[in-house]
Amino acid sequence: MNEQIKIGNIKNVIKISLYITAGVSLLNIILALNRGIDWVEELQGVGVTFIYAFVITAVNEYYNDFLSSRFSWSEQMQKRLWYGVIGSIVLTVLSFGFARMLVEVAIYGSTFKEFIENENLASYIFALAITIFVSAIAHAFGFYKALQDTNVKKQKIIAGTASAKFDALKNQLDPHFLFNSLNVLTSLIDEDPYQAQKFTTSLSKVYRFVLGQKNKDLVSVDEELQFAKTYVRLLKMRFEDSMIF
Repeated sequence: MNEQIKIGNIKNVIKISLYITAGVSLLNIILALNRGIDWVEELQGVGVTFIYAFVITAVNEYYNDFLSSRFSWSEQMQKRLWYGVIGSIVLTVLSFGFARMLVEVAIYGSTFKEFIENENLASYIFALAITIFVSAIAHAFGFYKALQDTNVKKQKIIAGTASAKFDALKNQLDPHFLFNSLNVLTSLIDEDPYQAQKFTTSLSKVYRFVLGQKNKDLVSVDEELQFAKTYVRLLKMRFEDSMIF
């Protein structure tokens, strides 16, 4: 599972780096149209831009994964947001400086002293602006995804609660009790229509009580006693003298 996550992260880093490289390179080409384009220099610039983008994106990607494992968007949104923003800014400056040193010293052959002397703030501000833009999109997507996940969990809880209530209601309306009562009613209709009418009234009261109380957490003792009396009346009519209360 961890290997799959790492491979997914690398693919995501490469994809984002390519997007950033394409966007920055296109901007450089547009700006260079007036003074003429040196395609060899531009191609070299594309490679350098990709190195910058890859290093900065990789650092931020794995940092955001680390934050997501420590802080939940749904439960610790403020911490996740502030640590994400501040950490991204600090790490972007450090990783951009490391990428510049790598390019200037390892690729262009400058000494470390020359690299330090030629550093300027404008380059870091430009890289920071791009990172903040990309980070804002990533954080917005992360927040939206967490919000959707929370809504899905809420809907599952609601569905589970409704299902539990339905099962409880089915258990309350015992089908065996209903079938037996209907059989008794069928017999009474022929034998004693008056008793059949009383039986039907009592049966309807029992089910009216069950349906009326299904959403209540508490029921008064008086209501429960009235229900018990009605239920007992049904049983006595069904079993006649063989049942005594």
